[in-house]
This record gives sequence, C-alpha cells and structure tokens, in this order.
Amino acid sequence: MAFPLPLQQLADQVIALGDVGAKRATSQPVRLGVRERRGICYRAMLNGLRTIPTNGLHQEEREMAAQAQWQLSGDYFENCNCSVVCPCLVSKNAPLTSRPSEGVCDVAFIFHIESGSFDGTALDGLNVALAVDAPGPMADGNWSVAAYIDQRANDKETEALGAIFTGAAGGPMAQLAPLIGKNLGVKKIPITYRIDGKKRSAEIPNILHMAVDPLPTAHPSGEMWANIGHPVSPDKLALAVGASGNIFTDHGMRWDNSGKNGHYAPIHWSNHS
Repeated sequence: MAFPLPLQQLADQVIALGDVGAKRATSQPVRLGVRERRGICYRAMLNGLRTIPTNGLHQEEREMAAQAQWQLSGDYFENCNCSVVCPCLVSKNAPLTSRPSEGVCDVAFIFHIESGSFDGTALDGLNVALAVDAPGPMADGNWSVAAYIDQRANDKETEALGAIFTGAAGGPMAQLAPLIGKNLGVKKIPITYRIDGKKRSAEIPNILHMAVDPLPTAHPSGEMWANIGHPVSPDKLALAVGASGNIFTDHGMRWDNSGKNGHYAPIHWSNHS
C-alpha cells in the first residue's frame, strides 16, 4: 500500500491535472491555505490518486484531519456472500481472521445519513455505498474497494463524504483503511435508501439492487441484535439475511448475494468525543 505524498506536493499534482480550474493553471507551484489544501487532498483521494491508511498520515495531514470536526447519525446495512452467520465476524477465531465461507468476501455497505456535519458543511439526507472484494480472510487485507457518492452532494459535501468514508478524517472507517489494497475509484450517482419497517433496501441504477430482512427469531421484537464490535456499529448490530435478487455489477465484478449474510444498524459516528 502506497504511503501518502506530502500534502503540498499532492496539491501541486492535482493542480497540474487541472482539478482546481483554469485560474490555478500555472507552471509554478501554488501555495495554498490549510482549508484549501485539505479540500484538494480529499478530492485527490476521491480521484484515486492514493488510499490513505490513517496510521501512515504525515503529521501535517493528521493535524488537518483533526481540525475538521465532524459527526453524523443515520442508518446502514450490508450484505455479503457468506453463509449466515458470517464467519468473518462470528466464529471461534478472532474477528476478521476466519476464511469467508465462499473463500472470498464480496460485501456491499450502504449508508444513509439522517443528520450530520463536517467542518460546518451539512450532510443531512445523503447516501454513500462501498463495494468491497476481499480475496481471503478480511484481516489479511488487499481489499479492492469501489465508492459511490450521492449525486445530490455538492463539491464540499463530496469532499466531506470522501474524507469520512476513506477514514482520512478519523472515525470508524479509519480502522478499515489499512486493509485496502486497491482503490477502484468513486462515482457520483443516484443512490436510493429505504427503511420499511425492519427491512432495509438500496438501489444504484444498473449497479446495485439490495435489501436485507432480519433473521427469523422467537424474540417478540422480531429482531436479533448483537454487540460484536463491528467497526460500523460496535454495540448494536442486527443479524439479517439478503433478499432474493440482491445483485451488484460493476468494475468487472458481478455478485448475487441473495439469501446470504446481512446486517443493519443505526449509526452514530464522530471523530471527537
């Protein structure tokens, strides 16, 4: 996994690629303010120039990420290709060290932000999805990850979501960032997220169609909840199963996770106490 370039050097690369517009086009390095360089850094990540493990950030970048206070609340669900219950999370071995039931793990995470803000930028109502292909036990890393950001997000919102969901700005996703070996890039695209009773579903046109329902249970609530330490929701995670027709197709991959393991949970994230 490549370690990051110094932030100013990265900003100069993005400027050379024309990512900050014609007014910045110059053969001389452009010196930027902290907020502007942070924005360019996040856009560069979204463009696939690098994947950032937070434990590999330069001191300047760590300080800048810490300055961007953020929080969000909402809902999420996931559906992988493992049999119920996924051995990656629940087995006699340490979490993420067991071999997936199909040998590889193909999992989609879909997020809905009910309310949130990042450094003063509101994130209310936006959706994000991540598609992950892990070639073996998840703790071994070398994940390939594709990101999908709600097309309704403006530039600042897109930068904020990129910072949060790459783990660059801290928070839960920072725990998973070191496992990523290949960044498949990001797409701005319509993402629909629905909650219908205990059912969660999401749609990305021509790419993803997924839904999960709670596993059958004798409990009167109709749901089974566990506190297994999942990074997305450590203290409250519902056990679920993928609905029929759960399909993901993109980047040369095609998954059918119908009838396979699923989870859902409310989420409450922040990079500060």
